Amino acid sequence: MKTINFINKVMLSFVMIGISAQAQTTDTGVETNQMVENSLQLFKQLSNDIALDEEFNYRKELKDSRSDSSVFYFRDTTLSKIKLLRHFKRAARNSDNSIQFKTYFLEKQLYFINNLDRKTLSGMYDAMRSKTLNGYLDILAVFAATDQIIPTMVRS
Repeated sequence: MKTINFINKVMLSFVMIGISAQAQTTDTGVETNQMVENSLQLFKQLSNDIALDEEFNYRKELKDSRSDSSVFYFRDTTLSKIKLLRHFKRAARNSDNSIQFKTYFLEKQLYFINNLDRKTLSGMYDAMRSKTLNGYLDILAVFAATDQIIPTMVRS
């Protein structure tokens, strides 16, 4: 009789644990949707700030984000602000235009980039690309081309 009572108590505790876990899962679903929406808004704001800031300083932003420890929750992944900035930089370094910039994220299965409009995406690419080695070489190529077109003044 004691064994049967013990087994019943154990079974009842397992059922209670299962019901408790199911209730927690339902509550976190609502919280998760809210966190995703908030993160999406913060992501769009960060992207607009990068795209519109003509003197965006990647290193300063990266340094500031280390102390900030912000986390972005997307439907397919969770990224810290540091990793997000590094992805932006890596995508700009490995691409020649904003279309390839977006393709980098899609190949990495980071679909949150689809939430940005074309103008913001292009501005982010330009801001990040300007601080890479290839960006500096692009600027030098433009200056080299203008040197050939516009003669310099020579002092006599």
